[in-house]
Amino acid sequence: ADCISQALDDSKYLEFQKARCVSFNSRGTSRSANLEKLRAWIDPKKQINTSGIALEVLAYYAYQTVAEIIDYALLVRMDARRSSDPLGNLAGLHYTAAMFVGEHRFSGSNPDYSRVYSGQPPITVAEIREVMRRFNVPQAGRLTFGGRLPETSFLFAL
Repeated sequence: ADCISQALDDSKYLEFQKARCVSFNSRGTSRSANLEKLRAWIDPKKQINTSGIALEVLAYYAYQTVAEIIDYALLVRMDARRSSDPLGNLAGLHYTAAMFVGEHRFSGSNPDYSRVYSGQPPITVAEIREVMRRFNVPQAGRLTFGGRLPETSFLFAL
């Protein structure tokens, strides 16, 4: 996600950032409205009495869970692409000349970055299922996404 965001133009980056910030903990709306949306999503019949602090913790876990799943789905996509390429793990292969057509190269005083990732398809349900499969059935450690295990703890609130 970070590599994608670095190559976007201003308007696409704002759209990308807005999509990443949408959660039950958004700063664009009031805190009580966000917590009410979360409360309605968790318990639509209002049978459970939850405190504001508990809802804030759940909102944080929901945000982090979605972020982790999306990041791992992008790693699954990269793994699927490089399975037949023996040089796929080399650094620098993310930006290739095939991504840029003619006048869309990084040159001039005002380069056009808008078509760098315009062909990137949305994350599919199959990629999310593969993330969950890898998470639930690890074959060589906690998560097998091709590299070293990160030094962070995994917070899946599912």
